[in-house]
Amino acid sequence: MIDRTVIVRTADMEWAPVPNAPGLFTKLLRTRPGGGRTALQRIDTNEGYMPPTRAHFHNVYEEIMCVKGAMSFDSVMWLEPVDYVYHPPRTVHGFMSALKEEAWFLSRVGGTLDFNYIDEPLAREAYAVGRYPETRPLVYAPQPLGSEQRGSGVKAVPLSVDAASGVGSRVVELPAGAGYDLGGHHDADVEFFVVAGAVTYRDAGLEEGTFVFSPGRSSETEPIVAAAGGAVVYVTFLPKEDDDA
Repeated sequence: MIDRTVIVRTADMEWAPVPNAPGLFTKLLRTRPGGGRTALQRIDTNEGYMPPTRAHFHNVYEEIMCVKGAMSFDSVMWLEPVDYVYHPPRTVHGFMSALKEEAWFLSRVGGTLDFNYIDEPLAREAYAVGRYPETRPLVYAPQPLGSEQRGSGVKAVPLSVDAASGVGSRVVELPAGAGYDLGGHHDADVEFFVVAGAVTYRDAGLEEGTFVFSPGRSSETEPIVAAAGGAVVYVTFLPKEDDDA
């Protein structure tokens, strides 16, 4: 069986300006059927970015992990490196977005990202239009790895995982030389991003900022192994896309 693993080294990519959004730049990492995509994005007020202050929701899910800087959707809860948020479809947010400094973040959306504005929100914190899905609700995870110094063992922390299907995201902290087994993901596609440090995967050295897509039909599953100094890796399991090859 053919190994269809894709490795994207974001350091080798140019930032592309997002049309009609001054100060917002993107590095598109992967697209999925139905308009879903994963991207590394950068926002900077020094380049014209104006944080939105009008509440809105999307009809698709949105999940974000901050990898550099600091950003907020409400000027109260801040996302700093490794902090994470998952907005289920139709989550009202963006009441008073703000930046402390230039920010980089991994953004994944479940379909074409639409904007539906709420001029008179019912609250000043995230809430659902309708009901949240019972299996994967709203998540805000500040410091998911804790504030202590890196320990001697592997730490894998679920961030937002669908209780029924197992689809969802985790953050993994690896000490030097330690490995994390993706678990034989034949029924799921896997994306992962090296947030800090460096790892080896399938004999390839992957530095900080590298994105990997490993389809469920890849020939084998090998562990992600941290290089000297350890690593932090953001791992997401997604529904397997149809592939007749």
